[in-house]
Amino acid sequence: EVMSFEHLGNIKEGVEDLKIAQNEGWAGSTETYTLIQDQDATILNITMDINPDYEVYFTKTFPLAMEKIKSLAETSDKVSITVEALINAPEDKVWELWTLPEHIMQWNNASDDWHTTAATNDLQTGGRFSSTMSAKDGSFSFDFWGIYDKVKKHQTIAYTMGDGRKAETTFTKRGQTTLVTTVFEPESENSVELQQGGWQAILNNFKKYAEKSKKEKEQKINPFLWFNDNTEEAVTFYTTVFDNSKLQKAMRMPDGKVLTVPFHLGGQEFVALNGGPMYQFTPATSFFVMCDTEEEVNALWAKLSEGGKVMMPLNKYEWSAWYGWCQDRFGLSWQVMLAKDGTYPQKFIPCWMFSGDILAQADDAIKLYTSLFKNSEVNSISRYEAGEPAPEGSVKYAEFSLNGQVFTIMGSPPVHKFTFNEAVSFVINCKNQEEIDFYWDKLTKDGGAESQCGWLKDKYGISWQVVPTNLSKLLSKPNAMQAMLKMKKLDIKALEEA
Repeated sequence: EVMSFEHLGNIKEGVEDLKIAQNEGWAGSTETYTLIQDQDATILNITMDINPDYEVYFTKTFPLAMEKIKSLAETSDKVSITVEALINAPEDKVWELWTLPEHIMQWNNASDDWHTTAATNDLQTGGRFSSTMSAKDGSFSFDFWGIYDKVKKHQTIAYTMGDGRKAETTFTKRGQTTLVTTVFEPESENSVELQQGGWQAILNNFKKYAEKSKKEKEQKINPFLWFNDNTEEAVTFYTTVFDNSKLQKAMRMPDGKVLTVPFHLGGQEFVALNGGPMYQFTPATSFFVMCDTEEEVNALWAKLSEGGKVMMPLNKYEWSAWYGWCQDRFGLSWQVMLAKDGTYPQKFIPCWMFSGDILAQADDAIKLYTSLFKNSEVNSISRYEAGEPAPEGSVKYAEFSLNGQVFTIMGSPPVHKFTFNEAVSFVINCKNQEEIDFYWDKLTKDGGAESQCGWLKDKYGISWQVVPTNLSKLLSKPNAMQAMLKMKKLDIKALEEA
């Protein structure tokens, strides 16, 4: 409670000097520090003897020292709150969406009944930012603002909020994804849990906005699903099972029958075809569904497995705490799993099963695919070890990105009765004839096979469609469909002239 001491002299470089106190007239002066409890606060009282020659010095410096003590005492036991999200977009794109005011206004809200009506951002050290956050019913609004302490492009943003609290957001590159982490000091009015939930909700909203923006503008490769004249039923089922999903305008034949239906699942683009009974889905191509919680896994599993077939029962496995593999009632395969740490690069991840004779070609396939598409890389590969039921070193599981979209290959040693077929193909959207020629030539090379209407099989048996991005518009011409039916590789100029 009390500490008091008498000044005797100085210690400089380890040597006592007792004469200086006498020479300068402050020998025998005392300082007394007293702590006084005042409800939840503590008062620090200091009294001291001061030589008049040093009065100005002490009256200026000691208040500053007291403020420093106050700051240290009040912040030393403060809790820092951390929120984070893994964004399926490169760090330059994430940075742009995080910092430009026109984008901030689109994602900066914790719930749908709030929005950001104005935003400014002077993105530099010492610069000021501000967002006006308002209830949509007009009942309340406030300005959230601060000053930047540090800005390192694509890496770090540190700032002091208007109420003096500190926060820092970091952007960490992870392959073709970006981990966004914000650490901030809490305020005293609301619980830590409430504040963390609010900031996390805003960050989750940013993730949805960033990934939707990326997919809408940049999805190079679309899964294409062949159904047996029940396309509309299947697509309606999928868009009701999965959140953030929607149907788009169907393309119809002259007799009005549906030909194709584009649709979004979890913000990702798919296309469904009324193709008839020629091809049936097989487990050779499946789709991982990455889930945040066990409850989500259970809910999706119940809907997808109903009327279908269980390939691997819902259970705990070494690769996931809660996982199951099933074929739905239309025959399409889904691997529903709880994502590690609740993070994943995208909701739906295509998986090709390389089994039997083509297991040995998995490495070659990964090298080929990642060499063809821009913004591609191998994220991870696990391999069979000695004593396991496959040649040592062969691919057990691989994850890789093609133009920023995640794909996987699973190595399966047994020879199965099923293999790849046209029931699941992958559409490559090309901006011009040069791109069409490039992908067509590369994927049909060394054992691939040309088919009709832009379809092909690569040397591993996987089906692709190489098409112009404006194919729907081209096929709206009266004779374009008949012209396309005569083609193998699509010819944009010929379709334009049809």
